[in-house]
Amino acid sequence: MRRVATAVLLFLLVLSGLAAPATATREAPDRLPVVSPTPRSMTSTGGEVVVPPRVRLVTGRHSDPAAVRETAALLRSAGATHVVRDQGPAARLTVFVGGPADHRSVPGADSSRVARLPSGGYLLAAAGNRRGWMLVVSGVDGAGQYHAVQTLRQVIRPRPGADALPGLVVLDWPELPFRGVVEGFYGTPWSQADRLRALDFQGRNKLNTYVYAPKDDPYHRELWRDPYPAARLGEFAQLTRRAARRHVEFVFSLSPGADVCYSGDDDFRLLTAKTQALYDVGVRSFALFFDDIAAQLHCPSDLERFGGDASPAAAAQAHLLDRFAREFLAPRRGTGPLLTVPTEYNGTAASVYKDRFAALVPPAVHVMWTGQQVISPTISDADVAAARARYAHPLVLWDNYPVNDAQPDRLYLGPLTGRGPRPAASGSAGLLANPMVQAEPSLPALTTVADYAWNPAGYDPDRSWRHALRTLGGRQVEALTAFADANRASPLDPASAPELSARVAAFETALAAGRPGSAAAPLARWFTALARARTALGTLSGALDGGAFVAAADPWLRKAEHYGTGGAAVVASLTAEHVGDLTTAWRERARFERSRAAAAEIPVTVAPGVVDPFLDRAGAAGRLVTLATPDPGTVIAPGSDVTLTAAVRSGDVPVTEVRYLVGGEVVGTATSAPYTAVWRAVPRRLARVVVEVTDATGAVVRSAPVDLTIGTPDHALLVYGDDGNPGTGGLAPGEEDVADRLAHLGFAVDPVLATEADPTDADGRALVLVSSTVASGDVAAKFRDVAVPAIAWEAFVFDDMGLAASAGEQFRADTVEFVRPPTPLSAGLAGPVRVYRQEGRVRWAVPAPGAIVAATMPGDPSRATVFGFERGAPLLSGLTAPARRVGLYLGDEGLLSGLVADASVSVFDAAVRWAVRQDDTRAKASSSSAMSPP
Repeated sequence: MRRVATAVLLFLLVLSGLAAPATATREAPDRLPVVSPTPRSMTSTGGEVVVPPRVRLVTGRHSDPAAVRETAALLRSAGATHVVRDQGPAARLTVFVGGPADHRSVPGADSSRVARLPSGGYLLAAAGNRRGWMLVVSGVDGAGQYHAVQTLRQVIRPRPGADALPGLVVLDWPELPFRGVVEGFYGTPWSQADRLRALDFQGRNKLNTYVYAPKDDPYHRELWRDPYPAARLGEFAQLTRRAARRHVEFVFSLSPGADVCYSGDDDFRLLTAKTQALYDVGVRSFALFFDDIAAQLHCPSDLERFGGDASPAAAAQAHLLDRFAREFLAPRRGTGPLLTVPTEYNGTAASVYKDRFAALVPPAVHVMWTGQQVISPTISDADVAAARARYAHPLVLWDNYPVNDAQPDRLYLGPLTGRGPRPAASGSAGLLANPMVQAEPSLPALTTVADYAWNPAGYDPDRSWRHALRTLGGRQVEALTAFADANRASPLDPASAPELSARVAAFETALAAGRPGSAAAPLARWFTALARARTALGTLSGALDGGAFVAAADPWLRKAEHYGTGGAAVVASLTAEHVGDLTTAWRERARFERSRAAAAEIPVTVAPGVVDPFLDRAGAAGRLVTLATPDPGTVIAPGSDVTLTAAVRSGDVPVTEVRYLVGGEVVGTATSAPYTAVWRAVPRRLARVVVEVTDATGAVVRSAPVDLTIGTPDHALLVYGDDGNPGTGGLAPGEEDVADRLAHLGFAVDPVLATEADPTDADGRALVLVSSTVASGDVAAKFRDVAVPAIAWEAFVFDDMGLAASAGEQFRADTVEFVRPPTPLSAGLAGPVRVYRQEGRVRWAVPAPGAIVAATMPGDPSRATVFGFERGAPLLSGLTAPARRVGLYLGDEGLLSGLVADASVSVFDAAVRWAVRQDDTRAKASSSSAMSPP
């Protein structure tokens, strides 16, 4: 080792500037590479060395095998054909991998400083002269050495033939001891392949903890007593081995709280037998969770032992945690600290449960907490400090981002935002992110989580996110960026598709100024990148597994493909129309119509509040098909005949038929110019007219909707809030679809923000509708006493309106059960009916006695999902219905196109028609559909 020590000394003297300046093998810019997670300290020493064919790799007694193995692999991939270990002739590049003890005798090596770093800290340093270069990969422990290699991976510069190593010094360490992922969502658990790739990802990004806790693994919750089959134990063994090689701690968890006898010896034996089986295959860290359960006891011995405590549930849980730590963990070698999730796992307000949990749980147990809310848009350092004081235990943030189980129609590909810069100083021991059900699409967000958890003070969300996209996207970064931008909005940051929005705004400004061409190209290029994302990303095989990403994100990628194709087509159509090229404009418009129709059939959400509104506006801006007569400003007398004509500008493309539709129904057709049809005996209403043109190729082009006023139409008041609004102002996308449906039914729609609504707003209206995007307190009893029919799908105003004593919502549901015989609210449906095209939220209530119940939760007739009250029907608290009232199951998405099934549209139509009908000559609902008192 003497020759090595001399070389290291020379190298470190060069680094410290004590030696005379030496000429590097190759001069290079001092620009530092971008590294994620962001290092604490990184400085350039100048120059670079091209990785030579022969490299000497020197190790010591404390060298980490995984770090050595990956360093050698990196050198080979960078151009070295022979990596010679330890002794041997001098090489142009010598690489040292080890810990501070391995070079303690070398003056100037600063081994004492490296030794003082927190676990995971490291030194990566490279410098040299004409005689040779030295690279030091040193870590305070094995994890630190491994982390240094992950930084080395990012600083090597690609060069033709062989890559280059820049001269630099990186001194770095993590802020949070626990950094990683908790697979803790509801929904289909990750596959074994997903988890193995996730562990590889965690190793590359310096995330050191993985917690196994999928809610829908029956052996994790419902069957927690049952042993895992042998095949599953084999999978756990594989995961623990992979985790160890990546310096990731694999934590196995169980959630027994739904039915465990906390004090029972039999249940404890089953619990420890199960965890022993996991210990035997290599697991050394364990967790017991008590989240998402009722805080109650389940056996007589628990009632006897803990029933007298101020919080029996906290006392019982603390007992089980203490016993498990003492009797299972303590006697076994290598076990890590016990993690737990309390039943009250969010907020910092005092409660009896939290106080007793803090007082009784053993001090070494780490408590997981989700912030002030279950999904917390912001978690400040003050929040962390308050939680640490409240729970009085080592605190680990269970960060519910980017998890999407509450909104399965969404992907969250944006960065982590809203987190404080000093979590450790505030009392946090770590951050574990709950990912999406879709494993590979979680990586852009998780990359930013890794960056934040390592160095919170140096974290910049946007910079971190863009670097993540470059790293993951590689040669397809443009496609990944367009797709990630379209799926960036989240509960943490509602700003939707900011890059696309900026291009849309520029194009619309230019179009309004009569110069669409100046902004058409950037927008069309972005749409094209969105359209090709599915194909482009499928080719990736590096940091992002393209095949796995495409398989997991398939419906979102297909919707993005149709959006991108349609968006590019409508931009091209408007641009061609502007210069008078009507043939091109028509053909591009037809392509736009096809793509938009295809996108509407895919029940997921992409770029909420951005793409669909733009396509609406862009479609309306085109003048290829327009309603020529009558003029929309004309008030038409009910019962009269109305002559409809259309102007069609199709260029050289022949037209075969023109159809006039009102509320989706054809009221007239024509086959030749001037395309005249007569709509006879028109009824009083707001008539939304669409002109639909079929050309000789079979393509269809539609006009923008035109509203005709026939007499005095009924007005509907739509009360909305902020919950479903993706930061754009006004109605959320699903509420726009509600307004469109009301227009189809003949209503003029008057939206009003819930915070500004007043009971007098109902005056003169035929109908009031309360969307679930409102905060219930903003509506409360405002419309309880108005003598105007009302429909609500905000379940938590049902009690304020006197409709129901209790209400709730079922996540991940898509079916309701319609009663037999059908009621006027049933829309002709009976039995189980799928009302969503994919799983969503179904609202329910236990309504007042005598309600007309049309549908319930499957298997639970006490929970009504579609119900109504006749005018004068008794409500709660001695109230009577001043007009017809209807409660529906819809969520914040309202009638979002592509999400709700046709059955939901039919039910909505039936509810509206029933609510506003003045002379109901139909038979009253049968007594069998009236609910008994709860």
